[in-house]
Amino acid sequence: MDYELVHSRVKFIYPSEEEMGDLTFIVAERKNGCASSSRSFNILLYLLVFQVIHQSSTPSGSGPAPAPCSSGPVLQPRTLILTSTDVFLLDEDYVSYPLPDFAKEPPSR
Repeated sequence: MDYELVHSRVKFIYPSEEEMGDLTFIVAERKNGCASSSRSFNILLYLLVFQVIHQSSTPSGSGPAPAPCSSGPVLQPRTLILTSTDVFLLDEDYVSYPLPDFAKEPPSR
């Protein structure tokens, strides 16, 4: 479960231990596929960022399909992960659910 805290119109999301474990596994799998390093590493920074995709007036065969009735740039959510040696930009499925009453503040650690 993610914990969410809204403060001064900025939304903070604290990923759960299970989610961080899954992300660490995904990052390790991608890293080991590109290099022969098997050192353990930690995720230092985990951010939800938005990639700006500018739509052109002429359709092209590559890239995402433009949204109907949209004339400006499109924001695509991405996950930015920083480790001690690498930077990863992941394309994940993003879903936002309303928080239950008991999850109104981040966990105490």
